[in-house]
Amino acid sequence: MSCPAPVLLEDYAEGLLAAREAQAVETHLRGCDACRRALEERILWLNAFRSLPPLELPSGFARRVMAAAFPRPRGRLLRPAAAAAGLASLVLTAVILVAAGACDVPAMMVRSGRLLWRGFQAGASFCAKAVRLALALFKAVAQLLQLVWDAIESLTRAASPQLQVLALASFFILACFSLFGYRKLFVRR
Repeated sequence: MSCPAPVLLEDYAEGLLAAREAQAVETHLRGCDACRRALEERILWLNAFRSLPPLELPSGFARRVMAAAFPRPRGRLLRPAAAAAGLASLVLTAVILVAAGACDVPAMMVRSGRLLWRGFQAGASFCAKAVRLALALFKAVAQLLQLVWDAIESLTRAASPQLQVLALASFFILACFSLFGYRKLFVRR
């Protein structure tokens, strides 16, 4: 057997290996001085760590570490001075562009206004179409429910009282199946 990985020797020193693996490491250790010295060093380290007093952390230590590692974002993203400087530089840039003739402000305002108006129109048109579609769906469902109700009324008028009770019980069972599912009533897991 070639020399085992250092992790395997560490696990052997701590007694974490299965019996078969531990026996293979012991067999190797009988013939390998380098691995035996590495194991002895690991055992010395383990004994040194075990002799240390238990580490007692001050109260609130974990909270302070987490707060330092993941600070909470501040409520304000920009400070007033930074916001004022940014706004001033934006205004200065706009004034320079207008003064140099590189920007036609009235035409730009008209184009942006038209674009904004078209956006409002498209949004309103979409909302109106969505409302019309929802209204059509509600009307279709209402008509379907009215047809079902009319069919139930015509059937119950023509049937005897015993048949009406049987139909009502069947309808109740069918409604329970569709609402709760037949598995919950009859299938055990």
